[in-house]
Amino acid sequence: MKEENQEQHTLMTKSEYARHRGVTPAAVNDAIKQGKITEAIFKVKGRDRVAAEIADQLWLKRTSVNNKNSATLFANVDPAQAENKKTSSTYTKSRAAKEAFAAKMAQLKYEKEAGKLVNAMSVKKAANSIGRVTRDRLMSIPERLAPMLSAEEDIDEIREILIRELHDALESLSKMDLAKELEEASND
Repeated sequence: MKEENQEQHTLMTKSEYARHRGVTPAAVNDAIKQGKITEAIFKVKGRDRVAAEIADQLWLKRTSVNNKNSATLFANVDPAQAENKKTSSTYTKSRAAKEAFAAKMAQLKYEKEAGKLVNAMSVKKAANSIGRVTRDRLMSIPERLAPMLSAEEDIDEIREILIRELHDALESLSKMDLAKELEEASND
């Protein structure tokens, strides 16, 4: 630890230097104890101060990311820039996510207005309505045909009556207006 030549260097407390390096104050103390940056420590009014430029050069030369006993270091990265990059990167990612979401919402709005997209609940309601009508129409056939078929003895005639009735029921169902059903379901 030196007391000379301190005027020509930017001096910092250990905590300030730790922030400057992007490490914990404990990492700076470890580097000092291990003799890795002792040449950059100056005494000012009885207190240790770190000459940042000297300490940075020594830190890069003597501290290894792979050595578990050494202080933490992001090799060849200026700590101030690293912190700005972290903040900038987080901001950039958040901004990108926001922009992607806005683009998806705009696309959904466009597709809905263009008629390419419909509300799933409306489709379910319309399908339920069509299913009910189909079921009711088909279930009414036995009630209508029972008296007629009970009097009939010819199997071919019975088959013909059943086919004609089913055909009529299905034909009327095929003429249902699906768009109207969807519109009514979406208005509910």
